[in-house]
Formats: sequence, structure tokens, C-alpha cells
Amino acid sequence: YLCVQAAEYADDIVAIASLSAAVLYPYHDQSADGGTTAVPADEPNPLFNTRALQLWILRACQQLKGGLRDKPGKSADYYHSCYCLSGLSAAQHMPGGQVLGPERNELKRADPVVNILQGKLQEARAYFGNL
Repeated sequence: YLCVQAAEYADDIVAIASLSAAVLYPYHDQSADGGTTAVPADEPNPLFNTRALQLWILRACQQLKGGLRDKPGKSADYYHSCYCLSGLSAAQHMPGGQVLGPERNELKRADPVVNILQGKLQEARAYFGNL
């Protein structure tokens, strides 16, 4: 039984690495002759690869018992759950970002600087602006 679990775990890691590598370089496409061609200049140039980050969080960071973790083999904790969700939200809502997987994967937009949902941040600014 443990050998089967280890093999499945290894298969998952290989699948994650393969899929991640396939999306790590969004600025080049494979051409028909096997070479690479640059993606047009009008395509957004994000700070990080939004698809790769979402893929990593959704495939490698979820714990079956709940919560999110730093990487496979680690335990889920509040710190990594918070920051995985923040990263997932940032990846989905930055210019050129899109939701990876079904629509139900979409999170609400969080402000990337203060890590608070946009609506709550607006409420706080309005409240404290009136003091």
C-alpha cells in the first residue's frame, strides 16, 4: 500500500513539474518547425506567470484534510493558507490573468499590498477617512 502511495505521489510531482514547465515561459510559443517564436509585444507582461502560480497552488499546495501548504511534504498552516489564497487571487485578477480551471475556482480580488479584500479595504478607507 505504501509503495502505491509513493508511486502516486511521485506521479503527481512529475505531472506538476511537467505542467509548470510548460507554462513557465509565456512569452515564447513552439513553432511548427520546433523552434520558438516571440509572443506579440501587445500581450501583457506580468510580474510572474499567473498560470504557473495557480497550477502550483491548486495541484501541489492543497492538503486533503483542508488548508494550504508551502509545498508537498509539508503540513498546511494558517500562514501558508493565507498567502496561497492571496497569491491565487493576485494571479487571477492581475492584467492578463485568468482563472485556471472551472469558474468556481475564482476568488474575490484582494489588494496585493495590504492583503485585504477590495470591498473591505474601501470600507476601512471610508471609515478611517471620516475620523
